[in-house]
Amino acid sequence: MKKKTIILFAILLVILVGIACYMQYRYTHQSIKSFTATGCTAEGIIVKDSVSYLEVQFDDEKHTMKKIAVKDEEILKKISESNLQEIIGVNIASDIPKNVLEDVHLVSNINNFNPLQLLTETDKYDEFFEIADVSFSDEHSFVGKVLEETTTYMIVEPANDEYERTVAEKIKIEYGTDHLDYLYGTGRLVVIYYKGEINTDDGKMTSIKSDDISTEGFREWGMKVVPSNEQISKKIYDKAKPHDGDTTSHWYKQYNLYYHGLEDVIITVDGEQHSLAHALKRGKITMSAILAKANRDVADGVIQDLRYEDGGSAVFKYPDYTIVKYHTLDGNDDMYIGTPDIGIDVKNK
Repeated sequence: MKKKTIILFAILLVILVGIACYMQYRYTHQSIKSFTATGCTAEGIIVKDSVSYLEVQFDDEKHTMKKIAVKDEEILKKISESNLQEIIGVNIASDIPKNVLEDVHLVSNINNFNPLQLLTETDKYDEFFEIADVSFSDEHSFVGKVLEETTTYMIVEPANDEYERTVAEKIKIEYGTDHLDYLYGTGRLVVIYYKGEINTDDGKMTSIKSDDISTEGFREWGMKVVPSNEQISKKIYDKAKPHDGDTTSHWYKQYNLYYHGLEDVIITVDGEQHSLAHALKRGKITMSAILAKANRDVADGVIQDLRYEDGGSAVFKYPDYTIVKYHTLDGNDDMYIGTPDIGIDVKNK
């Protein structure tokens, strides 16, 4: 009888150990699956160790950059054959084993688990994320140089780095309305906004129907500065003079432009980063657009400005930089972008 009890006890022990092992196995092999959609811009496709990655910049406060794997061949083909600048969002799938997550609070409540936060705030779990799909904007835009124009249409040459240049070297922009006596100016760089596809039918000149044209570059952009070790002013552009032979420079050399205490100013526009000097010359932004945004930021309460009774000079204070725009009675309309500590006296430094 005693022998039977020992055997039963041993069997029970084996069963309990087996159940414990199974539960441990299930726990260590459980994973948290998720599917998240978020806004972003695409920076490029990178191939590493035979795996393709889409480099994106999220629409969060930190403008987080991430390289996310694209493992589905159909999605990779879709991305490769499209204009990356038109990507406005991605769907991200994740499958993260519970035992991989190091912080207990991340899995203590699965309903509150935020995979996007995990992706943007750490690099530890990137390998468990992949692109499940991409979203494209129906609105397109590109920089073009005006070659010919009337009050009802213009013919533009898309810039070399624009997707539209791969479609045609010349594109006719049909307004749909008569601008009467208004012309943009031959040689000027403009940004064309349009929806739908480019018309290339019937062997006619490639055309787009749009009356949405910006003379101030792209409407959406961001700016950051690169500080210098020297607190000095350096001139970036001389203001264009009326007698200058190169009339195309009149559109971007609006004022004398200086940097003070800065190595460079970087503009993020149309999904790419450029030095401000390059972005101005390529028609991606204008000095007046920078000032217009500063005035909007003042009106929206984002920043404060200082106004001076010298004709209308203004100082716009951002956390990382300051913009000083002179408008004096003696004709000084210079523009300075510099370190946060500069003020209205920067011209004397």
